[in-house]
Amino acid sequence: MSVGPHEGPSLRSLPHERPCVMLKAPKAQMQQDLSEEDPTDGGGQRAEADPPPAAAAAEAVASPVPSQYTRAEQMRRGHPWVYDSEVEGIGGMTDIPAGSIVNVLDHQGAPLGVGLWNRQSSIPVRMLTGCPPASACLTDQTITDDLLRQRIRQALQLRERRYREPFYRLVNGEADKLPGLFIDRLGKALLVRFDTIAMPKYEGIIYDELEALLRPKVMAVHKLNSKKEKRAQGGNEYLEFLAKGDDHNVKIREGDCAFFMNLLAGATRSWDYQARETRQFVSDLCGGGELTVLDMYSNNGAMGIQAAAKGAAEVVFLEDSLTATALIEQNIKLNDVQHRCTALHRSNIDEELKSMLISNLKFGCVVVHLRPVIEYRFTQRHGPFGKWFKPTLKGIERILRLAVRLTARGGYLCAPIYLPFEHTHWTWNVIRTSLSSVERSGAVVWEGGASYDHGMMAVHTDYWQNRTFVVRVD
Repeated sequence: MSVGPHEGPSLRSLPHERPCVMLKAPKAQMQQDLSEEDPTDGGGQRAEADPPPAAAAAEAVASPVPSQYTRAEQMRRGHPWVYDSEVEGIGGMTDIPAGSIVNVLDHQGAPLGVGLWNRQSSIPVRMLTGCPPASACLTDQTITDDLLRQRIRQALQLRERRYREPFYRLVNGEADKLPGLFIDRLGKALLVRFDTIAMPKYEGIIYDELEALLRPKVMAVHKLNSKKEKRAQGGNEYLEFLAKGDDHNVKIREGDCAFFMNLLAGATRSWDYQARETRQFVSDLCGGGELTVLDMYSNNGAMGIQAAAKGAAEVVFLEDSLTATALIEQNIKLNDVQHRCTALHRSNIDEELKSMLISNLKFGCVVVHLRPVIEYRFTQRHGPFGKWFKPTLKGIERILRLAVRLTARGGYLCAPIYLPFEHTHWTWNVIRTSLSSVERSGAVVWEGGASYDHGMMAVHTDYWQNRTFVVRVD
């Protein structure tokens, strides 16, 4: 597949052509409205056509995002998602095609903004633009392809102010007002990831703009292949292909090191720009030839190799994937740190850690790249992973306990944990429990999360991302 002038659907839509999506009334407001209504038909009899108050109140919706504000107020403050349980009459809206532009209204008909529609998702509307108080709204204006083009250009300008080299997250979804679209710039290559079904409808516009701005030699695409937008298969739910070029192997530079990466190795094995500052902190911490490092589930060896390049005494990589182990060995040779690094492949990481404990091994720094496990939850009715699915912390404490026991006193434990922004305190509980269960204590010396090219909307508290903590273990 090659990139050329796009012939796909246009974003252009006229106000009177767009379907309208209305939010249900908040429960508290619905109950107040019902109490103020005259329940009779004027002759002392209850009108048969009107539902009884209890039934009407049941149709109202409690906010799925806990807040002191109603959902309409949250959205006016910038929240970018509408959940299926909030949409009035959603059962009769199956004829609106995925990717359609819709006007979003509150339960009283006041405009909230314009969004992209997918009825089958638990997040059927992802906002393109909102209607903050005292601000212009696009619900009564024509929307054109220039909206997407302008936002891609704005995202590029923002990154070029900060980064001198072309290695960064170019577009970060909702934070750049491009819902479901994530673009990584990898030198002369681009990796475009679609996390929704709606946004790829306009992929031609996106490819054209990227071609005009950057002229990439290679453009890889990871496209979500689940109509209900369920992300619960460890990356297998994505269709991967090259939209331009024929070489899916690229070389990335970070600091004084370089790394190979396979653009089609899976969505979960992409380069993690979000951890850039953490890698710099940990590699500086381990440099100087004093600390030994254990780096588990590192995928490409980026953190451990940078530590070795800065003088760490020894780095041991521990992987359960042959593909990842081979890539780490390639990157070790590429950076000429073979004398400091060893890559081990083990099918059972837990058993290997226990063997290390029996051998009384201790490391000055233990890095655990904790992989999020997505599990079925009947109570999970909506969210970025699809209805019925969400990440779990199960099993994390077990491996953290082993990691703590392998950390020398005065050494460091580094662990990224996948969490919603509103529940960062979960991390403290997991770390505290892991330390106390093996009679150790510690102090957090580094916390990493959002970064310049991985911004997160302040009101988007139900958004999940990695939070990385470095703890000095006593």
